[in-house]
Amino acid sequence: MDIRDFRKSLRKLERLIGEDLKRDARCCGVTSLQCHVLLEIAETNEIKLKDLAKRLDLDKGNVSRTIDTLVETNLIYRKTNPDRRREVIIGLTPPGAKKTVSIHSLCDRLYQELFRDWPELKKKQAFDGLQLIVEALQEMTRKGNCPVGSGGKS
Repeated sequence: MDIRDFRKSLRKLERLIGEDLKRDARCCGVTSLQCHVLLEIAETNEIKLKDLAKRLDLDKGNVSRTIDTLVETNLIYRKTNPDRRREVIIGLTPPGAKKTVSIHSLCDRLYQELFRDWPELKKKQAFDGLQLIVEALQEMTRKGNCPVGSGGKS
């Protein structure tokens, strides 16, 4: 496999996963971005807005608008940090926690079915390989030399 075949496979994977995320999020009654926000908050219990934006690799304004919608629908709460009044802390409400359980359940079933017939060694190789790719892309982005993020062709 050469690098162009690899990139072609990544583009196909991106489209397939993107469609899955949209469908799964719609099934759960939230947008794809709202789904990501809920799952990130669930991993941390409570999180500062700026840290959530960093974890999602999105600008604070975009995340803040998504937070507004999730607060309006009572899936998350937002409060001011009593120690630092400029900091906003976000957490899941009980309905938000229930929603994340539903999202995880749906997605877990989907991917368990995907890997159902795979031998354990192949699953481990796929998971490890994916983790290596994610870490390498994060490092490139952190260093500012990711060709996709800097206007280069992919």
